[in-house]
Amino acid sequence: MDNGVASCLVGVVANSDVALRPARSNDERFLRDLYASTRIDELGQIPWTAEEKSAFCDFQFDMHGANLRSAHATARDDIVVVAGRDVGRLIVDQREVPWVLVDVAIVPEARGHGIATTVIGSLLEQARIADVPVVLHVLTNSAARQLYERLGFLLSAPGEVRCEMMWRPSSQLETTTTESRLT
Repeated sequence: MDNGVASCLVGVVANSDVALRPARSNDERFLRDLYASTRIDELGQIPWTAEEKSAFCDFQFDMHGANLRSAHATARDDIVVVAGRDVGRLIVDQREVPWVLVDVAIVPEARGHGIATTVIGSLLEQARIADVPVVLHVLTNSAARQLYERLGFLLSAPGEVRCEMMWRPSSQLETTTTESRLT
């Protein structure tokens, strides 16, 4: 991302200039680069050449896409846009309850500006109105887990590598709390 994008982010989130648009076939290069950016820390520890890392990321991106199409064929696949620039991806499967937050990723230069918080917050508002929970899976030691906890997701299925987290609308939290007091 160029400096123009980074500079246009200042104050944008506060003004709600974050939008979603459906992913298109011509977004593939952006999505491959975005996926690779989520693997930088992990791959930095492996003594591979840049070409080997790139080939690995391309292979993983293809496998990830095949898995998404299989497991979440009806999921909404959106590009996150800020001030007219593509800065991320959001994939949500709403075909069943609970809804599944399949993937959210923001380019490195745009992280830390509240974009993911805004996008996920909007999803959670839709879920509140529909009165449905939202579930996601995250690496147990991921920094993203802190974001999800801050947004109200609670650990629902712990795991050594990945864990499941769930957000429930307040109407369901009150019911759960009342039911647990009665038993």
